[in-house]
Amino acid sequence: MTESYGFVRPFKHNFISNVFVFILVTIFLTSIAHTPWASASPRDLKLSAIQRLSGLQGTDIQKAISHIQKSLADNLWEDPWHLAADPKGEKVFHEEHNAAKHLEKIASSKTVSDAVENAAIQALQDLTCADSAIAEIAVSEARAYAGISKKVDHFIKKSEKNLQKAERLRDREKYARAIKWFEKAWHHGDLGTGGQPLRLSCAIRVVCP
Repeated sequence: MTESYGFVRPFKHNFISNVFVFILVTIFLTSIAHTPWASASPRDLKLSAIQRLSGLQGTDIQKAISHIQKSLADNLWEDPWHLAADPKGEKVFHEEHNAAKHLEKIASSKTVSDAVENAAIQALQDLTCADSAIAEIAVSEARAYAGISKKVDHFIKKSEKNLQKAERLRDREKYARAIKWFEKAWHHGDLGTGGQPLRLSCAIRVVCP
């Protein structure tokens, strides 16, 4: 169950603070302008996962594809890098978690071919890479609001811890569990911005193992 808190959205009525943060963010983005960021968006990575699985036979394969397709519904996304606010955004992670469970079942099966097993593992890596990017963006956008209030700082700290746990699980190939923690990181990052994040997607480099 996700947490919900009622608090005033930061900067909603504070023009001077908005301008100050905008200047800081602009300086930051300028400083990284020559860094080679990855071009693949989370939506691209999900489509890549579907492509890897397309043409393969099996009930779990088809169910995994169906769940990934549902996670790509337009109304769940603001753009290729950002999810819609809760509760819509949560559905993306829920569908991916279900897809990951089917794919993990395939990857651990002793009756599938090497080609099918490899496709399932690569699709799992695509999905968790996408979720890592979504969560990292949310956490980075939340950091722009650090110091506004203790509650905001609490959300930021929690999102960072959740992100670290998700990455550890992904590195241990616990993909379905990792997706749940990426969801928590994204959720608390979104709470940290009060639903009004400064868009920093261009400053996020997608790095996957």
